[in-house]
Amino acid sequence: MTQAINFEQLGTLFWQGSYSAFFAQAEQEGIPSILLETIALSIAPEFAERYRGGSLEGLLWPQTKRLLQVLSIVYQPVAERMREEALKLPVHHHHRLQLLAHSLDCFARAGEEDWVWLVLKQILEDWPPNAFINSLYDPQTGEEVARLWLFQVTQYLRDLSQEEADAFLPTASSFYHREAAAAYGRWVNQKRNGDSAWPEWYIPPEIRLDEPFGAALAEICRDPSLRVVVEVGASSGEGSTAVLRYALPKSARIYSIEAHPERYRELAKRVSEDPRCIPIHAAAQPRIATVEEVEEWLESGSSIWAPYGREQALQWRRGDEDLLKSVPTDGASQVPNPDLLLIDGGEFTGWYDLQAFIERGARPKYIALNDILAFKNNRSFRELPSCGYRLIRWGNARNGFAIFKDIKATLPIHFFTIVLDGQPYIERHYPVLCQLDRLGIPWQWVVVEGVAALRHDTGWSLANGGRIPEEYAQGHSLDGTVEYLRDLAAKDTRVRLVQKPDGQFWDGQIEMVRAAQPDYPCLLWQLDADEIWTAEQIRRVHRRFEADPSLEAAQFYCRYFVGPNLVLDNKGKWGNNPQMERWRVWRWDPAECEWQTHEPPILTRNGQVPKKVLTADQAEAEGLVFDHYAYALRKQVEFKESYYGYQGAVKAWEELQKAEKPCSLQPFFPWAYGDPLVVEVRERLHLFVDGVFFQFAQSGIATVWRNLLRELPRFGIRVTFYDRGGIGELPQGVERMQGHPFSYAYWDDPELRQAFAWSGADVFMSTYHTYLPSDIPQVLLLHDMIPELLGWDLADPMWRQKHAALEVATRIIAVSQNTARDLLRLTGKEAVVAHPGVDTSVFKPDPSATPKHWLLIQCSQGTYKRHELFFEAYQQWSYKPFPVLCTDGSFVPETYRQAAAPQPVFSARLDLQGMVHAYQNAVALVYPSAYEGFGLPVLEAMACGTPVIIYPNSALVEAGGDAAFYVEDSLADTMAQVLDPKLRAEKISKGLEWVKSFTWERMARAVQEVLHSAVRR
Repeated sequence: MTQAINFEQLGTLFWQGSYSAFFAQAEQEGIPSILLETIALSIAPEFAERYRGGSLEGLLWPQTKRLLQVLSIVYQPVAERMREEALKLPVHHHHRLQLLAHSLDCFARAGEEDWVWLVLKQILEDWPPNAFINSLYDPQTGEEVARLWLFQVTQYLRDLSQEEADAFLPTASSFYHREAAAAYGRWVNQKRNGDSAWPEWYIPPEIRLDEPFGAALAEICRDPSLRVVVEVGASSGEGSTAVLRYALPKSARIYSIEAHPERYRELAKRVSEDPRCIPIHAAAQPRIATVEEVEEWLESGSSIWAPYGREQALQWRRGDEDLLKSVPTDGASQVPNPDLLLIDGGEFTGWYDLQAFIERGARPKYIALNDILAFKNNRSFRELPSCGYRLIRWGNARNGFAIFKDIKATLPIHFFTIVLDGQPYIERHYPVLCQLDRLGIPWQWVVVEGVAALRHDTGWSLANGGRIPEEYAQGHSLDGTVEYLRDLAAKDTRVRLVQKPDGQFWDGQIEMVRAAQPDYPCLLWQLDADEIWTAEQIRRVHRRFEADPSLEAAQFYCRYFVGPNLVLDNKGKWGNNPQMERWRVWRWDPAECEWQTHEPPILTRNGQVPKKVLTADQAEAEGLVFDHYAYALRKQVEFKESYYGYQGAVKAWEELQKAEKPCSLQPFFPWAYGDPLVVEVRERLHLFVDGVFFQFAQSGIATVWRNLLRELPRFGIRVTFYDRGGIGELPQGVERMQGHPFSYAYWDDPELRQAFAWSGADVFMSTYHTYLPSDIPQVLLLHDMIPELLGWDLADPMWRQKHAALEVATRIIAVSQNTARDLLRLTGKEAVVAHPGVDTSVFKPDPSATPKHWLLIQCSQGTYKRHELFFEAYQQWSYKPFPVLCTDGSFVPETYRQAAAPQPVFSARLDLQGMVHAYQNAVALVYPSAYEGFGLPVLEAMACGTPVIIYPNSALVEAGGDAAFYVEDSLADTMAQVLDPKLRAEKISKGLEWVKSFTWERMARAVQEVLHSAVRR
């Protein structure tokens, strides 16, 4: 393509719809290309043959991207053509990289993740580290190469590194992104400053406000106690220094240590007008990692340096060593002991930089580490927990970061309770608080006991006839509460009992809460006698406040009991309105905070209500909902009837216990605004679910679990979900516990065991074969025995773990009778069957839909799914009326395309609505698998009014019933039967009726019965 081409005129012709003139001029300009071909194919088929051939210039035409946004349906063929043209060029030619980079965008837009992965592997093969680095500084093409890597290629490396198991991907992302960013910065600077190249010493900023570490650092800087901040490795002041200057108050001092002379000069210039900043030209200390330490790191198999190799790593070390010899090495001794210490200096000095402060007795409140996955700070990351520091923030961005907090500086929790006759519930608190000891959370519990006079904000009940019962004339509890608390306070000094003298009342509840307030900064937690929290919930709330010093208060919802086994569906209504009643946790400072009222609880800071609040909805999403036994016992109601003037409350409460449930609360308690619903629950079973499967995939197993998680709480089961990533939003009522990524290298997972213990759950389930010791009740949901039946390598860690899980399982649930039979035959173990369901409110027919395509769930080749059988059958048809759609976005083999020709084969990764649409518009779902544990797509298709073709094997018969088309002799003949209007209508009708017996509610009911039996064993 020449510079004479008039792109503006070409673009005008295209957007005006003057396609004949557009193609004529394009041909005249000499640019027959894949671009023109795909436009022709999608807009004007008569031009298709005329503009074949393709050219490199057309593929790289600057207008391509804009045009393709209009022609989205041709992304895949465009990408394939680009890749083909790229592979014709020399390996290190920058046009080859351009084409492959553009094809990445197109494959990604087409949903072709397998192709994205293949192209990325091709690029990495083309550009090994040495060739890549050399190309970045080529005088003619270096800037373009750096730009392509920085803004196009590495973004896909970063995305895939979270999903692919290949260990080299995180390394590739970090290495290529870092080097490309440095090179591109130099090219940009060279343009800015004429002929002067970007200086060799310059390092582009990594820590910024718009990336995870910078954002986390900024939140920590909101801690008002920070006075002295030290950063080791400030570079030129554009990264962490800029974040600290932005986030820290004017009263803080920032000591920025930088050893490199040029970077220090730039740093000093940049902060010269900020009186808070003190730049220091020095290394923090003189020590550096030995050659042996570096080689040991390399031999450990770390992937971070894999692209560079041993010699390059040792050369870098020599460079750092030479720098230490040429600059002062007393930086640490020039600064006061820090409240916040950031270590981001030399790659080979990180551990010793930290030790320079620790050894002199410094005890920073916070220690922030950059590059924890690299040599620089990996040792510090591993050893700080044993030095009395708790990890409060971390992430895997770039080479990882972490922020630790001194356990001694851990925010203490000051629990307070105001109580009169707190039995039996008050005795539940102390064992929970003691569990906080092993979590390293310091605590105090102040209990203010006695009668509150009906005054101030407590006096509202006088208008209702409220009064203090005569039996409480002495002002104290009568049910053993005082005796229990005195004994407890005598054995544990962290528990303090506060009382009035005999015969005296408190001046309203406001005096009681003020009597409990602490004289030290802490987390203030209102712990009512009849409100029950778990240690894990307390830990999670505490962690939220630790990680965000700007968080001022928290609101919560509760499970509100109006009988021993009656709870309210009352979110936002009486008894569960967080704006009025459920403020429970505040960040307390005695110099700034003050109680205004207790009913409702209003605590102000410097005269203002809390600004940054953890809302009840946010807390609920994290499983932070407590149990409130407010009206669980008759004696509680008797007291409220007198004290609050709730006339007839006891009689109404007794009638409520006998009433048929569910029922409205309003007829019994007229003061209960919002008309909450009363539902009956038996003693709640607590299920702990390891969400490991979602870390790896979102396939049918994920569908089963998403629906079970939605349904199980409706059976009164409390569910804690151990989130390892990938699931996103959880169904209402499911508590989230943040987990750690799973690795098959560590089956014996102590963190999983610890998390289960912390949760207090009764029974364990895993979404995919993780397990706990055999003395813990656990139920295994078994989806199939495919590896065992098809001769897969059972020595693979995945299948070894599966069989270990089978061995320790208390009970086993199979998703089909066939899977249960296979399990019994192969292992001698029995299973209860619970068929999956289908949500017919989502998967339903579209009366306006017409058959448009054959539907396959995948387009794999040579697997037990046997998709080749469909294409072999379709190839036999002389006339092929429909295209083929594969719904997993996988690569379509060329043999499949040839078999379906002239009809195209599409492959796209679809979301839920896209999947429903694909079912509704299908001629049929063709599901030729040799074996399935169940076959959920069969039900989904039938629910959408789509015929299904299957072979009569495995569990597919259970899924298909008599509503499916079964292949007896010839798949090609069965496909033809689907087109028979009478047969088609008959099967569709049967299918719609058949799926009614498969519901998620039915599966969940079966699962909860097995869970209860596992606990009762």
